[in-house]
Amino acid sequence: MSAASDSIWALVSGLPSGKRERQPFMVLQAYIDDSGSDKGSTKFVLAGYVATAKNWANFSDEFELLKHKQPGFDYLRAAEAMHMRGQFAESRGWSRNLRDQRIEEVAKLLRKHVNLQLSIVMDRADFEGTIKNLPVMNGRRSQANDHPYLFLWYKLISEYFLRGQDHGLREPCSFIFDEQLGYADNVLRTWRMMKGIIQESGLQPANRMIGNPPIFMDDKDNAPLQAADLHAWSVRRQLASSDLEEKLSQVAIDELVAIPSMHMTVTREHLIKLFLEQISIAQSLAQKHPNATWTFPDD
Repeated sequence: MSAASDSIWALVSGLPSGKRERQPFMVLQAYIDDSGSDKGSTKFVLAGYVATAKNWANFSDEFELLKHKQPGFDYLRAAEAMHMRGQFAESRGWSRNLRDQRIEEVAKLLRKHVNLQLSIVMDRADFEGTIKNLPVMNGRRSQANDHPYLFLWYKLISEYFLRGQDHGLREPCSFIFDEQLGYADNVLRTWRMMKGIIQESGLQPANRMIGNPPIFMDDKDNAPLQAADLHAWSVRRQLASSDLEEKLSQVAIDELVAIPSMHMTVTREHLIKLFLEQISIAQSLAQKHPNATWTFPDD
């Protein structure tokens, strides 16, 4: 065990002695990050990778070696690397060719170690024209109403539990997010609700696939989260219409597309259907509670 993989093994330290050593291949972890939160983005993306704790530990150790190859970097942020700034600035000794080589090496590690890549995409305009316009009764608006990533998170994780078996993943899986997203409390409440729904339904193997509650970590200290950042960035760039956008090299793309994938797109039709369902519920509540106050996005 090394310092680079300590954070991976810490997540399974709650397993009893013996089981922790005998079944490292059976503990699945999904690391997820976002892309598109800036106002100029037209797409919202959540994406990441699923692998066993053992594979993530091995990935982290090998990733640590890459970090120390000259010119070296302390952490990988796709936006910094692809725009030659921060850790990958030319003043630190980086060139575009060197940058591409290092990203290609990361892509090869991912292909070697991970079982599945996950991604979900939604248009900003579709979300803001539907879900974000829903009124809230007797309360303040919150991330649960106005933030797209809670909606995407619920859709992504529930679909994984329902469809992960199609990729041979039937063991409990825990989800880890970048702590900078800032909606841990809402995610935990939503996770508990989703877990209850799946357990009450008796769906198998989805019922057995639910791991520990989601946790949040600093991506600067976590190699799998940095990999998730790269995936989320690349998914959004693939959808970009501008030829001026920096893109991964073809070698890196070829390595990444070889990884089994579960991709979801939240369509405008789906959002409109959900929006109309919620409006119907709101109208019913308004009739039952005529003195209630309602908060809209601009309030």
